[in-house]
Amino acid sequence: MPTTIAPSKHHKRETGANTKKFEELLLRERASLADERTRLRSRASDKGVSMPYEDGGDVDEGTVDLSNYLMAKEIDASVEESLEDTLHGIDLALRKIQKGTYGTCDICQKRIPKARLEAIPHATLCMNCQSLVEEF
Repeated sequence: MPTTIAPSKHHKRETGANTKKFEELLLRERASLADERTRLRSRASDKGVSMPYEDGGDVDEGTVDLSNYLMAKEIDASVEESLEDTLHGIDLALRKIQKGTYGTCDICQKRIPKARLEAIPHATLCMNCQSLVEEF
């Protein structure tokens, strides 16, 4: 878990009204993603889904079915991992709101532009620092 450094004295924090708006947005997004994760997990554990070949189909058709089945499982696992990453980011942003550091870049301590937070409410880096991180 990254440590949070106090904002610099030049930092202008989001106002209480703006922070509340972002908190509500983050909570709605979190609930939506948690529901999606539940649906994915439910589908993955669906007892009614049988592995190919179990229904008595021919081998060639079963090979294609097995390939499709495994690809769908892999896609679901990838989507779930992405959901987990986003949920983690949302939880971090909600903690930053509680600490009073929401809207502050974790690296340079400058204010994250409101437009960026509106696009990605769980952003913890300004665009400059995000670009630097992505280069490595």
